[in-house]
Amino acid sequence: MKRLLIGLAIAAALPAGAQTITFKNGKKTPGAGLKRSGDTILSAISVAGGSGTVGYPISNIARIDFPKPAALEKATKLLSEGKAKAALTEVESVISAQSPFRSIPGNWWARAAAVKLIALVSLRQDQAAGQLLAEVRKGDLEPATRQLADLSNAMLLSRKGDYEQSIDLLAPILKDSRDPGTLAAAWVCEGDNRLGLKEPSSALRAYLHLPVFYPEQALWMPGALLGSARAFEAIDDLERANGSLDTLLKDYGSSPEAGLAVLDRKRIEHKLDTQKSSTN
Repeated sequence: MKRLLIGLAIAAALPAGAQTITFKNGKKTPGAGLKRSGDTILSAISVAGGSGTVGYPISNIARIDFPKPAALEKATKLLSEGKAKAALTEVESVISAQSPFRSIPGNWWARAAAVKLIALVSLRQDQAAGQLLAEVRKGDLEPATRQLADLSNAMLLSRKGDYEQSIDLLAPILKDSRDPGTLAAAWVCEGDNRLGLKEPSSALRAYLHLPVFYPEQALWMPGALLGSARAFEAIDDLERANGSLDTLLKDYGSSPEAGLAVLDRKRIEHKLDTQKSSTN
């Protein structure tokens, strides 16, 4: 049933772009500038003498297919460039616009929220990431979005010391993913887990995937360098440990890992000084 609704005040307009509404009876209709008012989806239409809206009860709608938001593409690109804060700004616009439709299949809310999750985890904003993860996992997720949610969860678990559980979550991601950013993050997390389990050689092999296979994934390189330094320190290769920290501080001085690197370098330099004193 269609009702012509003119002059209603509705929130949460989407960016311009074609949408397709599919009804439970199988019929489809194009939508324009879709908005939500209570239990009704409103679509802009042209009417004699001006414009108006037509309303469709949500109970009659099977799904709404929205075009992929350009801001989501931009946020993903910014992440690969290591610009997590800028990515958050971009993806927030998508989350806000898609939020009114998140209960209707076909929307981009969950995917945008998963991208935000990755940004929050990379910035080590673990509390905010944990809260968002709980929201994301409430819905039915398509495979790529579920993979990002599982990756975020694995990284949060690793930081809490739940290394074995994190490894279990990472295993299918490392096996099945073809996305460079996802794999780069997963290998850093795998390295952190192995380091936490006192397996520095295995940790180094995991971290080295970044410079060898994913050197363009700037978001995760600081974590790989910090982890490598700690793994080198664990096998008493202090010179290489110091070299990894120097590279981190030189090339990624504004990353969250840089502050940790400063503390690590002081400790390692003290060890190096002690070694030199003992040999003299």
